[in-house]
Amino acid sequence: MKIITGASCGFYCVVTWHVLRNLRKWKEIEGQKVNISLQRNVYSDFLKGSNVWEYYYKQIDKIEGTPQYIYERDMPDLVLYPNMNIRETLGILYKKYVNYNELTQKIIAKSLSPLDQFNSILGVHIRKTDKYNEEPESYPIDDVDVLNVVNKALSEKIYDKIYLATDDQETYDLFLKTYGNLVFKIDRIRSTGDKSVHHHMPEKSGYVKGLEAILDMEALSRCKFLVRCTSNLSATSMIVKQDLECYNLNTIFRNDIREQKSFDIYSKTY
Repeated sequence: MKIITGASCGFYCVVTWHVLRNLRKWKEIEGQKVNISLQRNVYSDFLKGSNVWEYYYKQIDKIEGTPQYIYERDMPDLVLYPNMNIRETLGILYKKYVNYNELTQKIIAKSLSPLDQFNSILGVHIRKTDKYNEEPESYPIDDVDVLNVVNKALSEKIYDKIYLATDDQETYDLFLKTYGNLVFKIDRIRSTGDKSVHHHMPEKSGYVKGLEAILDMEALSRCKFLVRCTSNLSATSMIVKQDLECYNLNTIFRNDIREQKSFDIYSKTY
């Protein structure tokens, strides 16, 4: 029996890099019971308890006795299902094991039901604040270039709405100014500059931060097409919805091909 303990990285980094890969190894291949315990995570909230996983998800297995621990940086190589690539394998694992608890299901249904009235939504995911201090490939894309790619996507298909998921308030304001009522208006915790929502705003609820990440991921997975930066959050949207395509801004402007190697997720040619 194994407990996968909580990595301190971002929400969907935990899910795609730690949880799913360890479940494939320990539960499916080794045949052991598995319990997910995300402790000391950036989304920890003492009002909700110590296990971040159980804030949002159903537990995998019930374990009695003394478990063995897999520590936070243990990321085994993903063993692919026969005749499937990384994205397809992760999609099956996600569907099997990442199951929302009753409260999270209700919040998702209520929060995202307004999207049901639209037939075609362009999803846009722009991460900025914490990307200024990461690898050069991750560095945020200039606003002019972002808008050019969004405009190209809008010229290729008629969309009823733009769903913008962003941690940056100035980006959100720019989209409202540029696209007006085409933007689906949502209230989120946002910041500006290099002040990260996840690491530099401890006064904000860790639970709410994680919940908003879930809502954005779910919303993006319901879109017809994505314009996005390199990010585990919107990559997970493309794992959930296997036929979802995108323009990856970091691939186009930074030659970032990491998701091709990590997830078999590719940017459409720009």
